[in-house]
Amino acid sequence: MSSSRRRRLNDPIRTAPTETAAIWDGPTTAAPRVEMWARSLADAAAELHDIARPGGWNEDAAEDALEALELTAQALETVHPEAGEALAVARRVAAELRRLLHLPPPDTDSDGNTLPRSAARREEPRPRPAPPVDPDSRRGLGPAWQGL
Repeated sequence: MSSSRRRRLNDPIRTAPTETAAIWDGPTTAAPRVEMWARSLADAAAELHDIARPGGWNEDAAEDALEALELTAQALETVHPEAGEALAVARRVAAELRRLLHLPPPDTDSDGNTLPRSAARREEPRPRPAPPVDPDSRRGLGPAWQGL
């Protein structure tokens, strides 16, 4: 390797004088619970990464993970005005994975935002089943109750 090429490879990246190092220009304090849930999401993602193996997924697990990806991308769109454009890649990746895995498309609202499955498939509460009627069964405090 020539010495001029070696020098170029070892030179630190030069920036134009008008460029400054990228620094966080958002708020210093997150909204209530945002930081807590973001940290929990990162911890859960790290644990999933550690245990996920080929053949260890079923349809529900894959769909839950894709839903988490879609909802996280949707939440991250609020970080910066141009974040939605950057996160379009995540939406395309999730859609392609759904196609490859033969999963249904995500449930969306009228604006096209992904809805959590719990909200999209909210069912009417089922009526409580009637207790079994058995004339020999007793209900009450039981035989050990001594009274006052």
